[in-house]
Amino acid sequence: MKDFELGGKYYDFALNGDIKKGWYLGLGNWTDAGWRWSGDETSMAGFLVRMATSAIKQQFIDDFNKAEIPFDEIKELAIIAIQEHKNGVYEISGDNNRWRFGNDDCLVINPEEEIQRLSNKKLTLDSVHLLTHEQWGSILITASENTSTSYDDFEGTTEYDRVKGILLECFVDADSLETLLNGIDHTLYEIDEIVGDWKLDQFYSTLDETMLKAGVKPQVLDCEGQIFALPSKGINPSIVVSGSITSDKFLTRGTLTSLEQPRT
Repeated sequence: MKDFELGGKYYDFALNGDIKKGWYLGLGNWTDAGWRWSGDETSMAGFLVRMATSAIKQQFIDDFNKAEIPFDEIKELAIIAIQEHKNGVYEISGDNNRWRFGNDDCLVINPEEEIQRLSNKKLTLDSVHLLTHEQWGSILITASENTSTSYDDFEGTTEYDRVKGILLECFVDADSLETLLNGIDHTLYEIDEIVGDWKLDQFYSTLDETMLKAGVKPQVLDCEGQIFALPSKGINPSIVVSGSITSDKFLTRGTLTSLEQPRT
C-alpha cells in the first residue's frame, strides 16, 4: 500500500511507511471539538468504531473511496487490533462517555418493562421483612456507592466476550468501509442492552450483599397481581398493588428492583 494522508480539521488517517507500523490516526480538535484523540495501527478498530458514530462519517467514507484505499487491508489491521491489543470493545461499549465520565442511564428502569419482567416470573413468597424508609434509604445509598461497574470490572466477563464477538463479526462480515461503519452503528442498541444488564446485575448483587450485612435476608416475592417498586430519589418507597399505594413500608426482595416512581 502506498503512503497517503486523509483528513485535516476533524480527523487524520495516514500511512507513512510500513503498513504494519506506520499509521497515524486522529479524531477531533482542540479548537472546535474541545478534545483530541490520536492513535496508531493498534487503535484501528477503536478509530473505526468512533468514526461510525461521528458526524463526519460520510466525509470519511467519501475520502476513503476517492483515495482507493484497499479496504481488506484496513479490515485485517482492525481485526488484529481487536484480537491482539484488546482494542475496540471499550469504544463500542460506551467509550469515555460511559466508562470515564459516567454518563450512563443503565440503572434507570422502564416501569412497564419491569412490570412485564415481574409478571413473567413464577415466584413464591417465603417470609417478609418490613423496613423503615430510613433503613431502606441507607441500604440503597450504600449499595449504589459500593457497586463496582468500571471498565476494568467489565473486562473478562461473559458480557465483555459477547460484545467483543459482536464487534469482530461486524469486521469479518463487512465488504466495504460503508457496510462496516453502518453495521457497527446498527449493533449499538444491542450492545448497550448487554452492558446495561451487566451493570444492573452488579447493582442487584451488591444490594443483596448490603442487605445481608444489615441483617436483612432478601426474599423473593409472589408478584402475581402486584407491582413492586422502589421509587426514585425523593419519593418514599412503597408497595404498589393493582396500581395504588397500599403501604408506607415495603417488602425487600433479592433480584428484581425498579428505581422508577410507582404509578398511583
